[in-house]
Amino acid sequence: MLFFLQVTVSRNAQRLANMDNEKRDDLMTDTPTTSHPRRNGARVRRLTRALGVVAVSVTSALLLSACGSGGSSTQSIDQDLTAGIAAQNAGNYASATADYEKVLALDKTNATALYDIGDVDQLQNLDADARARYLAALAIDPNFISALYNLATLEANTTPNSARVLYQQIIRLQPSYANAHFNLGYVLLSLGQKSAGLAQINAGIRLDPSLRSRVVTTTTTPKPTTTTTTVP
Repeated sequence: MLFFLQVTVSRNAQRLANMDNEKRDDLMTDTPTTSHPRRNGARVRRLTRALGVVAVSVTSALLLSACGSGGSSTQSIDQDLTAGIAAQNAGNYASATADYEKVLALDKTNATALYDIGDVDQLQNLDADARARYLAALAIDPNFISALYNLATLEANTTPNSARVLYQQIIRLQPSYANAHFNLGYVLLSLGQKSAGLAQINAGIRLDPSLRSRVVTTTTTPKPTTTTTTVP
């Protein structure tokens, strides 16, 4: 029963991640001058993370009867994470942060709670605080894709080389991550790597055709200094 639930959640998450992916010919040959990107707080990530919390909660519930009261702290962590996600999605950031802080009071090495607080901070434009939280989460889990992604969005405008490395790490871990390809393309353009940048933007669009709506192209290639690079 437990195995079935975990497989179901995994398949649902994969279905969400691959929703509407289709192959198309590359149409972007001019340098994109404008992008309308989104943060990692997009619907797919939220639903996928919610499914993960459900899986943890179900697993904990099945194990509690076997473990006795020893599982109470795990159950509390699951409940606080779930409450925090609900509050964050409702825009109640103070309440969400309080719920995530409860998790850290029980488990100071909980990378998910550290990331979630950083996510709330970033939503409120508290970039320095968000960066510190993401780095703390990554110190615990170096392959935490959501933390890598959000950190890359913070680094893109100030330290694009750092953002490039982060996006490339994400793509190695999850080659089908369309937003990572797309954003990496803009970072590469800002570094003067036009061919590589266009290739990554096109790769993102092939994986998620809806990304095309976030790009405006020109009929002539602008000078690199006039290229506007915008990432989430």
